[in-house]
Amino acid sequence: MLGGLSRLTGDPAYEEQALSVCRYLLQSQTDGSGLLYQGGHTAYNIENRSVEYAGDKSKVHELKFHYPDYELMWRADLVGTKRYIEEAIWNAHMLDWSRLDFNRHGPYGTPLGPLWELEYKGGDVFFWGRGLTFVNAGSDFVLCGRYAGEAVGR
Repeated sequence: MLGGLSRLTGDPAYEEQALSVCRYLLQSQTDGSGLLYQGGHTAYNIENRSVEYAGDKSKVHELKFHYPDYELMWRADLVGTKRYIEEAIWNAHMLDWSRLDFNRHGPYGTPLGPLWELEYKGGDVFFWGRGLTFVNAGSDFVLCGRYAGEAVGR
């Protein structure tokens, strides 16, 4: 929205603020792997300056129609965005690389796995997965996947 306001008004201050917010989030509002504290189960409490979770068992990042502005994030913090996409999203949410079974819930603090060294084996597109592979998470993976390719190449 802020980028759009800059384009609409010709005033770069809006986009500069958006870049500043992205930098702040990517540098200080993530777990150890770079997974942002956001989603339906997690929020940042400004008054207490603490991360808040929806229940004790819900310390998870959630992919659900997020569609972040990865182009803006790249410009704000290339390293932090690459880490968020490559190490955090794909690492925390992908359950089985061999058939691309994923979960919309990605646990914070997931140890970094071999990621891109793993191989998709193929198989039936329609399978009973272990994860919550809802379309609202799959669409986020499609967008994230586009930028994951760029992240690996950068």
